[in-house]
Amino acid sequence: CGHAVAYALAKAVNGPVTGTSANLAGHGGCSQIPELDSQVRDAPDLILDAGPLKGGIGSTVIDVTGEIPKILREGIVPEKDIFAVFKKYSINFVDKRFKFKYRD
Repeated sequence: CGHAVAYALAKAVNGPVTGTSANLAGHGGCSQIPELDSQVRDAPDLILDAGPLKGGIGSTVIDVTGEIPKILREGIVPEKDIFAVFKKYSINFVDKRFKFKYRD
């Protein structure tokens, strides 16, 4: 497991746990609670402080609501790899909101 606290939390609830980045769009990440922007720090009902994080490259964020998916933020998984997986596995969305064309 990549992080002991995340693993313990998932084990305690006997299922997967998801979360988001703790940074505002367009702002860099942080590795500890005091570095959080006050808008982020003051908004949630709970912040689980598991100590300083190692940091690293953030997640890749994709908008799939248009005809062609759009990378909103390129992170650890590059755009070319994401589209290669879409193409390899013929990923298509049935819901009209998520229909798109591949970019070759």
